[in-house]
Order: sequence, then structure tokens, then C-alpha cells
Amino acid sequence: MFSKNVLAALTSLLLPLCMAAQEDSAALVRQAESYRQRGELDGAEAAYRRAVEADPKNVRALLPLALILDGNGKREEASALYQRVLGVEAENPIALNNLAYLMAEAGKDLDAALEMAQKARRQWPEMAELVDTVGWILIKKNLGKDAVTLYGPVVVENPENGSYHYHFGIALLQTGDKAGAARELKLATENDLPVDDDRRARELLKSLN
Repeated sequence: MFSKNVLAALTSLLLPLCMAAQEDSAALVRQAESYRQRGELDGAEAAYRRAVEADPKNVRALLPLALILDGNGKREEASALYQRVLGVEAENPIALNNLAYLMAEAGKDLDAALEMAQKARRQWPEMAELVDTVGWILIKKNLGKDAVTLYGPVVVENPENGSYHYHFGIALLQTGDKAGAARELKLATENDLPVDDDRRARELLKSLN
């Protein structure tokens, strides 16, 4: 066990190094943000990675790096980064929401995912993205009736969001409302929708007609 004197000496030596690393990380984050604003996501990703190496607890680097990877379909790495964010900021609503959504997509521990999504939504109760995550997890848990009550206002306020219509359609289908489901699935296919969801929506729509 180190003595207090040795610990004090080590602290005095290591503290400047830690502060320098944090300053380097902050500078790299600024560089990454400059890349991101110009739409150069590869450069942004590389700079964020270096920022994380310099300061592994820098949420300003961890979170945007996770978002970039998530958007590129690198979900396992993104999930690990969201978890690291939560290790530093346990209540971070973006990390809570996005990790919960990825868990739902993977069918992993839906109860824990719902708890995280609800914790995020309590901070930003009116944000459609957070409502959608809660609703999608409810659908995954086959609780379409509960999800329907959430999606009604969301699709009214976001009529051009295909994903919201798609999720609403599946929730309605779970409740047995085939006409409502067909309406929402048709709206989903008429708006922007991820390729896999678009294919599934069209398959469901065809089965209902």
C-alpha cells in the first residue's frame, strides 16, 4: 500500500499529465466538430477517436462518436460507447434513449431497455424521438395498446416521418385495427423510411389488402 507521502507525490506528478490530456482531448473535439460541420464524417470520426484516447471520459467525444457509428450501422461499437457515456453521466438522455433503442432492435433485455427509455423521456417528455423509443419497445413487448396512445400525437406533429407511421401501424395491427394499420403503413411507405423497414411495411400492407 502506498503511503500518504508517496500518493501525494504521485498526484503532483500525474495531475499535470491528466490536465494536458484533457486539453488535448478538448482540442481534438473542436477539430472533430469542424469536420462534422463540413460533412466530413470520416475525419470527424478519426478526430473523436483520438479525443477519446486522450481522455476516455470525455463525453463530448464519446457521445458524438457513438452517434456517428450508430448512423453507420456499427451498432455494437455504438452501444459500447453509449454505455461508457452512462458510466460518466448516468442520466444522459441521448445515451439512455439510443442504447435502449439498440437493445430493443436486438431484442435484448426489453425490460431494462424500457426503463432506460422512460428515464430519458422523463427529462424530455415532449421529444418525439424519445416517445418513439418508448413506443417501439412497448411494441417489441407486444404491448401495442399502450404504444397506440403514444403514437397518435406523434404522427400528427410529425406527418412526414415514415418511421413513426411504420411503428404506429404495427402498434395498431397488434390491437387488431387492420384498417388503421393499413392507413399508417401506407403513409410510412410514402415518406422516408429505412430500406428494411420499407420492405417490411410493404409486405404487411400487401397482407392487409
